[in-house]
Amino acid sequence: MPSKSFADILELHSKETIALTGSGGKTHLMFQLARELQRSGKKVITTTTTRIWYPSEEQSPYVVTLDRAPADLEAFLQGLLARYGHISLGLCEKEGKLQGVPPPTMAALAALPGLDALISEADGSRGKSLKGYRDHEPVLSGIETTVLVVMALDVLGREVSHRTVHRPEIVRSLASGSSCIDLPLLGRLLLGNGGYLERASQGKRVLILNKISTRQELAGAEALREEVRSLRPPVAVFFRGPLFGSDPPGGSWCFMNPDGREQASNGTKEQPYLGDPSCRRREQADGQTQAACPHRGKAHGFPGPHKV
Repeated sequence: MPSKSFADILELHSKETIALTGSGGKTHLMFQLARELQRSGKKVITTTTTRIWYPSEEQSPYVVTLDRAPADLEAFLQGLLARYGHISLGLCEKEGKLQGVPPPTMAALAALPGLDALISEADGSRGKSLKGYRDHEPVLSGIETTVLVVMALDVLGREVSHRTVHRPEIVRSLASGSSCIDLPLLGRLLLGNGGYLERASQGKRVLILNKISTRQELAGAEALREEVRSLRPPVAVFFRGPLFGSDPPGGSWCFMNPDGREQASNGTKEQPYLGDPSCRRREQADGQTQAACPHRGKAHGFPGPHKV
């Protein structure tokens, strides 16, 4: 099966506004997608409507904060995009994080001449693989063409606690008396009223079942995919994680059509695929199996080309 990039299989068009919601890998996926689009010649802005850790130079070649930007913002951003292809933007920096931009600013950015994709992290989970939602989340701007809904499966079988879950008290209320994160609980969080998918109400929905490292997690992903197949409009599903290989960083992926057929994979023929009893956990060489921004609370120095 031919190898395709994450951006290729999403079949993105010009002037895309993409939001990432859910938990367990949003930041890494946002910058991976931006990097792939930039390498294909697209002009990309990554941003947030909530908060994200200040991007590292590996994640983004240039970071703009609007509180320091010049008056002619449109020309300034167009110049940066012409030079770098991909830049990141936030309202300001506070305690090592980029602060989210409001919906009117998102709309203005999406209309920027020459911009091909505006990608925003629109949800917060404090680096945890699972979260309990509050009423105001996620923070969608209302102009999204595609929403990538992320749920990490590395918590399957683990205890509901602050170590694994953002707002565990909310998740416990849905756990039917069990303190264990089992498949029925993940199903309620994903598909129930006010769940991950119901809250992604804008544009095309794509579900990314992330951090799949074991056969147990793979079986859970397959079961969730079967539940998702009945949704209308249909939801496409990605399986992603170290089980499918460790190159690129974060693990390879396979993409499932809404009818459950594999459409594409960036794994090799030598890599075991769904249901293969020979599957073994494949740890990444750098050990990075968590999907949190590696840059923790330390902004780059100013002045310099990376920070404005």
